[in-house]
Amino acid sequence: MKEQLEKLLLQAEGFVGKDLTSSDPKFKAWKNSVNRFCENVYGKDSSTTKSFKDRLYSPMLFGDNTPPSTFVECFEEDMMESIEDLKNLLDEIGLYDKSNIKEEKKSSKIPNFNVNINNTNNNSNINNNLFSIEILSIEDIKKRLEENTYLGNNEKEELFTKLEEIKELQESTVSKAKKWKIGKNIMAFILDKGADIAIMFIPKIIEAIQM
Repeated sequence: MKEQLEKLLLQAEGFVGKDLTSSDPKFKAWKNSVNRFCENVYGKDSSTTKSFKDRLYSPMLFGDNTPPSTFVECFEEDMMESIEDLKNLLDEIGLYDKSNIKEEKKSSKIPNFNVNINNTNNNSNINNNLFSIEILSIEDIKKRLEENTYLGNNEKEELFTKLEEIKELQESTVSKAKKWKIGKNIMAFILDKGADIAIMFIPKIIEAIQM
């Protein structure tokens, strides 16, 4: 187990600084190896396995005008996260035997978004060739949450906090890759709250990342 992890870590470190993207064949083979390793050791539904599987190594949103450097930047950021995760797993080997490894199972999974979006009509709609979704304003979402009779007060407060995070994301001047890193963490939280909440929040998150 330790030897496998060390090999995967060494390969991961070899991808850094090479201006690679997620389309690289050697990277694809490495990612498949990591996924198989995690499934065999930690289980298909473990948080460790899902963390590696859900990492995109590419921008969630891109279009014809997206510069190649954006793909490289996203690849480097996610690869560095994977390297840190692999190092942490190696550290844990000294504390836990394989038979004692237990990961918390989660009922939901963050989907791999690969959406090509054109923002038109004064940002009132998200359009791709398949669907059109209205983007509500922050205030409209707040109003709908306040009127929701199924959510408890604590849940509403948590969602109001996420709206503030989305607002900060809109106003942020960091790179799109860094915005994506923040946005996917918000999405991870929202996806556990059900379809109605996700339908309101996710288009707003996508819009914020594009700004």
